[in-house]
Amino acid sequence: MRRLITGLTALFLLLSIILISTVITSAAVRRKGDVDLDGEVTIIDATVIQRVLVEMIEDTDGHILRYGDIDGGGLSIMDVTFIQRYLAQMNDGYPIGNIVDEDLQPTEKPTEPDTAPPVVNGKVTVDGVTFDVSDIPDTLVIDNSESSVSRTLMLIPDRTLEPEDIFIQVNNGSYDYKIDYADDRFKESYLMTKNGKIAHGYDCLVRNEKGEEAAWVAAHYASGMFYPFRANVWGLKCEKTSFPLDFYYKDKLIKRCIVTIDLIENKSTIEKRLTEIRKIEKACWTDSMTDKEKLKAFSKYIEANYSYSQVMCVDGAVYVAFAARDLGLTSMLMYPGGEENPSRDHNTVTYNIYYDTVKPGGHCACLVYYPDGSTLRYDVEGGSQWIRVYN
Repeated sequence: MRRLITGLTALFLLLSIILISTVITSAAVRRKGDVDLDGEVTIIDATVIQRVLVEMIEDTDGHILRYGDIDGGGLSIMDVTFIQRYLAQMNDGYPIGNIVDEDLQPTEKPTEPDTAPPVVNGKVTVDGVTFDVSDIPDTLVIDNSESSVSRTLMLIPDRTLEPEDIFIQVNNGSYDYKIDYADDRFKESYLMTKNGKIAHGYDCLVRNEKGEEAAWVAAHYASGMFYPFRANVWGLKCEKTSFPLDFYYKDKLIKRCIVTIDLIENKSTIEKRLTEIRKIEKACWTDSMTDKEKLKAFSKYIEANYSYSQVMCVDGAVYVAFAARDLGLTSMLMYPGGEENPSRDHNTVTYNIYYDTVKPGGHCACLVYYPDGSTLRYDVEGGSQWIRVYN
């Protein structure tokens, strides 16, 4: 039995190394603490540093030292501790999450586009195709005067085009990569073509100069929509910032829109939710709990202390998703559809936990991914909660 346990432990460590070696991506920016280079500081970054310290992996190009040395004293177990405390929202004063290097993500599109063609009566013609751009302003301001913190910009061609014909570049390619709908992992995404293929485009998070989350942008072709070529912009509370959205047809610029986010005083839904979520965490979490124990306690607290009218399934899923993020875990919302039986696994998923951008026809749940490879499904609402393994 001891040999079996030893063998399984070795296998787990090997798989962990393989996993860590494959998560290194080409994010648009590099942040202090982000040693796996995926654009975010997560618990995986702390794990990478630990493996370097015990010589399980090598820092061959020095980037782990550059982004993982939090206190300036060289790579040490203290850097792991600082990242863990940062993820638990314990402020030690170190610039974890701040941008260190920028513009490192290559793009197939020009970062500084040529001048767009003239707009005549709300329309632009590019390579013989005429586009109605009347719904895409030159400038878009999302601030406290807006009745909504979101806006949909629609590009309307005069004929049927392939999804790949249109490309929407966000912030000159400088953003936190979130989800690409060409990725086979998201075949059950809510954005699918009629023949079952993944839709074209991506969702991403734009940050301002201080590294604050400024806007969530969905830049994609939405199959089945009457106007399928669109960009959806959701403003987030941050210091004022601006960034461009560029609409291309086969690499030729159609229209540029400058988006300005100025919501620093906005008392938005997300802020109210975060306040409530942190209150729940404080009430039911202890330092001795594991992450799974914390989310279980979190779910049970909602079940016992809220009515369904206070926290419906959509709210419960969003609460769990944010609580998971506070623990450094990856999560996604899950919309099984309108069926009465929540055990059915036919579902749609999305990373967007900031607003209810997809209105479910029925039940809503949350999927949480753990470092041990397991995925748990959380069906949480006032008066009930259900946690089970998701395959």
